[in-house]
Formats: sequence, structure tokens, C-alpha cells
Amino acid sequence: MTAAKDTTEKTWGRRLAAARKAAKLTQAGAAELLGVSQPRWAELEGERFDPRLSTLKAAAAIVGVDVVALLADKPKAKKRRRKAKAKANKPTTGRAAAAKVRNRPGPRRK
Repeated sequence: MTAAKDTTEKTWGRRLAAARKAAKLTQAGAAELLGVSQPRWAELEGERFDPRLSTLKAAAAIVGVDVVALLADKPKAKKRRRKAKAKANKPTTGRAAAAKVRNRPGPRRK
């Protein structure tokens, strides 16, 4: 199996539909290969039910994608570290800072 060609889709159902279209299969053709009816395949792509993992694996294999790529969320953009570094270098004062330096919890409040 190969990785999903179009991973920009937001849901696994849409990624499954995009992969099926890239494989030049109709819903009826993919459903026949999976052994289900065309309306059931449409429900699968529409995420109208929670399929078993074995069903997802078989559907992914039919359209030629890896089930992990099918289910994976869209990769998140890396956050900028500039703000984190500035905050880390900020001098701290007081009892809380002293406790932080000693790697102990701060003063207890009643």
C-alpha cells in the first residue's frame, strides 16, 4: 500500500473519497470490491457510522492507501519558539522564583 496522495482533506471519509477518485473507482465499484452495497459505501465515506478497523483496512487497501494515512490528522504547523524563548529568559523575582530554582514547589497557600 502507498501513502495517501491527497492528505489535505480534513476527515478520513473525505480522504477515502479522494483516494477512491484518484484510483478512478466509482462508489459502486469500490463497494463491490469490499462486498457491501453502494449506499453502505456512501455511508462509509460520509462517516455516518463507525466502521470496524477491519472494514477500514479493507477499504483503504481497495483504494490504494495506507490506513494510517487515511486516519491521520492533518499535520499541525510548528509554533514559533521566539515567544517561548523570550519568556524563558525573563528574569523572575520573589519566593516563587527561588522555589523554582531549587526545583521545589512554591509556597503553600492556606
